[in-house]
Amino acid sequence: PMTPTVMTTLMLPDHTNPAGNVHGGETMKLLEAAGYIAAARHMKNIPIAADTRPANAKWELRTARVESLHFIAPAFVGDVVTVEARVVFASPRSMAVGCRVMAETVSKGDAPRDTNTALLWYVCKLKGGGEDNDRDVAMVPAVVDDHDSATWSEMSSEAARLYADRKACVDSSHVDIGEDDDETLGRDTSGLDLVGAMSGEMHQRVDDQSARPPRLSKSELSALILPSHCGIDGVCRGGVVLKMMDEAAGVCAWRHSHCDNTVTAAVETMDFLKPARIGNLIRVEAVVAFASSRSIDVLVQAYVTSLEEDTSSGAVTEVENLVAQASFIYIALDADGNVVSVPAVQCETPADHRRYAKGMSNYEARKRKRKRKK
Repeated sequence: PMTPTVMTTLMLPDHTNPAGNVHGGETMKLLEAAGYIAAARHMKNIPIAADTRPANAKWELRTARVESLHFIAPAFVGDVVTVEARVVFASPRSMAVGCRVMAETVSKGDAPRDTNTALLWYVCKLKGGGEDNDRDVAMVPAVVDDHDSATWSEMSSEAARLYADRKACVDSSHVDIGEDDDETLGRDTSGLDLVGAMSGEMHQRVDDQSARPPRLSKSELSALILPSHCGIDGVCRGGVVLKMMDEAAGVCAWRHSHCDNTVTAAVETMDFLKPARIGNLIRVEAVVAFASSRSIDVLVQAYVTSLEEDTSSGAVTEVENLVAQASFIYIALDADGNVVSVPAVQCETPADHRRYAKGMSNYEARKRKRKRKK
């Protein structure tokens, strides 16, 4: 059966933004931790055949993908926040964990209210035994369909559909943040309508006199990965990376909107491409890709730098790898919590136009999805 995990915590001032709303990154870190526990409990009783690994090997659980993360309502300082997580779907070698976040203002006697939902994917890697088995992925037990609410049933159906879609067609439409060279990071940008984006600029709100170029709000955040950021395997927790990405994106959105209360509204699909480990340097870049009249799409990429020594010369070099990327969506709120308009994006470079084309495509896709649900 599905293994439920429940975590409850009190939101303190150091969990919030200047307006008193709980910081989106703090929520992400909390729900990823609950998701990790649910996934670990689902795996813990799996028998390991003697011939599948050395005697001292073990499984290490990794966050593989954030499929969807939605902010429904804010939580505030003083609220009691509860995260419920359970495995809702399992393929042979991966599992989807549905997360539901609720907040209650205990001092007012209010009933708990839904604040967030998320769907996270985990895999188990085989490690140990004196060999590098990092690519070996464990088999995952099946999930018994015992859904006790519509929320979990919907998450299970969504996870099964997304898994089937990915098997049928792998999406590789990544977009660079900072370079004008299409070959940066070896990504294929051929699927984007660059000519249409650059010549059909009637889609941009160019009449907006407050339009701002992305270069004015681009943000970067760097930090060393410490033991407190990692699990017992020395790998940085997915929730920590999510929080850092949200912090960099939040600064970027704040600079673009010029609004003190700019909050996370959603995170689009994000893959964790490589693990980040203790002692590595993590660097997060964030840049505004697109803005509608009331929302900002921020493209975020996280890189990890490790030190590698040449065995012959002894020279130490820095090696940087992309570990995660995603679009973070923000909205700006006034003093009463109402959504206010944000400046348009003024594209100046080919890279700006590429990001704008992709961001506008994602925005239109979200609009179509909302209409289908009505």
